[in-house]
Amino acid sequence: MPVPVLPNALADGTLALGSEVRANDDTIVAILDHGLTRDNFPASGADIPGTVISATPGEGIPENRINDDAVTAAKLKDDPSAGSPGAAVATANHVKDGILNGKKLVNATVGSDKLKILAYEWDPTETSLGPVSAITHYPGLTAANVIPICCYYRTPSTPGLTTILTANVHLDVGANAWVLSLFNPLSGTTVGISGVIVRFVYISIAST
Repeated sequence: MPVPVLPNALADGTLALGSEVRANDDTIVAILDHGLTRDNFPASGADIPGTVISATPGEGIPENRINDDAVTAAKLKDDPSAGSPGAAVATANHVKDGILNGKKLVNATVGSDKLKILAYEWDPTETSLGPVSAITHYPGLTAANVIPICCYYRTPSTPGLTTILTANVHLDVGANAWVLSLFNPLSGTTVGISGVIVRFVYISIAST
């Protein structure tokens, strides 16, 4: 802080008028009492300790005193421990829901523990299939939440069934849903499908 310029030069051995002393005092008070400006306080290069900034809630540095985009990664502490300064960006609670997308994920970061292999079973209501006919079903599994692995049929209630069928799965582009199908590949033959259950095995992608 620069030294105030006093209006009256008082010297030893001389009389000083009260008004002169008061004028000098007023000059000092004017600087100390909210008269300090950005140019004279604090002084350029002043070594001000951080402890002089108030730690009282509402009395510290407010958000509107920090320039936009001023805080960079270099200023964040590299510490993922809970409760550390890095915890503000290193915990799931501080990542906005729905803010991450596939482009933000580094290759090989999603392991098998983050995906689930599940199955959807469909029990057809029909009891037979005509030649080269098909039955379809929409289980509500969409391209957005399911990656298909395989599709097959089983006959738990009829162990001796020798019916020749083909189980298939394909995407209905219009509905964005996976379609389960049973086909009878035998031309001119009607086959019974009593007890047949179609099993659709897929990888589930978490939506939450």
